[in-house]
Amino acid sequence: MGKVKIIDRPPESSALWSNRIRIQSGTLHIQHALYLGQNEEKGAPRPVILGDTKNQQGNRILPLAADFCRELMAYRKIQLERRLMTPGFDNQDFLFTMPDGRPINPGSFSSRYSFVRRKLGIKTTFHMLRHDMASRMKGTHMFDLKDIQTQLGHSSIQITMDIYTHIDEEQNQKVSGWLAGGVNDLLRGSQAQ
Repeated sequence: MGKVKIIDRPPESSALWSNRIRIQSGTLHIQHALYLGQNEEKGAPRPVILGDTKNQQGNRILPLAADFCRELMAYRKIQLERRLMTPGFDNQDFLFTMPDGRPINPGSFSSRYSFVRRKLGIKTTFHMLRHDMASRMKGTHMFDLKDIQTQLGHSSIQITMDIYTHIDEEQNQKVSGWLAGGVNDLLRGSQAQ
């Protein structure tokens, strides 16, 4: 699932706490990210550390679709049942956890997504989901770039403009038609003289 609105920074997705999702208002508050710490000894697993989001704009409240809220409620019920049946369940109240309740390593979160998408024949990578959302938001002409920046949690509007938006084929045709019309007007004007 992830932050299917689609945020898709795995460190943020894996750091979602269930108490940050407001089903009634249909919102998700992203405040933290999980990162891998340094090995304390050679060959030891790297610890998972809770930290701040990548930047200040990463701390944001996102709307969630009603269907997604229902899916989260069903998932949460399963997780709560698992918690009751698992001795020693490490209840840190993360939404996405290992079977014993420990937070998911952000790299494992990405790997699991990759495994599932390959199994289902989906070609979209986790990060491509962000690009797709930004492009679709732009394509609706309902949102400006600032709205898109806020959804993605970028530190500056320039990042949003440079990376996550592109001129689609329809826009290319409009630009081409506009340029052709301008050239034709220029040529007609010079022939009239």
